[in-house]
Amino acid sequence: MHLYTYDPAPNPKRIYYVLKYKGVEVPTTQIDLAAQEQFSDEFKAVNERCSVPALTLEDGRVLCSALAIAQYIDSQFPNKPIFGRDDVERAEVIDWTHRLFVDGYTPIQDMLRNRSKHFENRAVVGRVNVPQIPDLIARGKLRLDDFWQVMDEHLEGRDFVVTDIPTMADIDLYCVCEFSAWVKEQVPEQASNLQRWLHSFKEVLGGVSR
Repeated sequence: MHLYTYDPAPNPKRIYYVLKYKGVEVPTTQIDLAAQEQFSDEFKAVNERCSVPALTLEDGRVLCSALAIAQYIDSQFPNKPIFGRDDVERAEVIDWTHRLFVDGYTPIQDMLRNRSKHFENRAVVGRVNVPQIPDLIARGKLRLDDFWQVMDEHLEGRDFVVTDIPTMADIDLYCVCEFSAWVKEQVPEQASNLQRWLHSFKEVLGGVSR
């Protein structure tokens, strides 16, 4: 397998933390998004969606979503399972990763891509140029504020998001917390349960945050 990624970016960082948590190394090529290398002919031949991460498999097939890549890596390197230990836990983890992406990651992405000049006509990831919609900035902020409250309530009395061990849901929540800094937001101080979890999970990651 070969991973095409850009470690500083929020979505690729999900895979960065998966690999670090599991202690796994795979051959990697960094695609510099700031230099728009994702639009090069060479990378389009790998992923026509012009997005990272992308994982090429031994048979030539390509996985182009962070969740699919994380699940495949977990299946190939089952130490420290991040998608649960049975079918029910696996379903719960996938359920939560979806919720975290829709309710946490997406509002931040809307805030970022609809106000930054860097993303002018690039409000949505992909091949097509999409104009910015400024109204989505305020809506994103409203959704993010509610997301912090929901997660703070959910984490009361819990060490991890889903089970009694770290899972992909914890990695995704951690990445959402980091991504919020890109729009100058952060976990509210009054969200004590979420704050506790955030500091605890940073220790689980062993100081690999970047």
